Amino acid sequence: MTTGNDSAKKEVRGTVLEVVRELLAGGRGEELLAVVSKLLARNAELELLLAKLRDKNRRERVSSDQLDLFMDKLLAAMGGELTEADAKLNDAAEENGGSPSRPRSGPAQPAERSACASATT
Repeated sequence: MTTGNDSAKKEVRGTVLEVVRELLAGGRGEELLAVVSKLLARNAELELLLAKLRDKNRRERVSSDQLDLFMDKLLAAMGGELTEADAKLNDAAEENGGSPSRPRSGPAQPAERSACASATT
């Protein structure tokens, strides 16, 4: 049902800020409050949905048995490539006395984490 007052009001479209500015400039405070209320309600819905998704993802873990199985399959799929690469690295280390042949460039690598530190993350 349309009244004379409703037809005087025009629908405002645009970005949120554009709509808010136009409603403020036009002295349409009630409509502005309605827009803000809808935005707040939608924001609350999205926050709940995000919280549910975060909870679900936190519970998804890969067990150490699954990781061991994956590594075994990966090593088997690589065949002798890993052994070959390891032998080449050992030969290169022996030829260079266990140290690199040229000085390191770039920043130092971070220290390894202890087993306790990585288990808490």
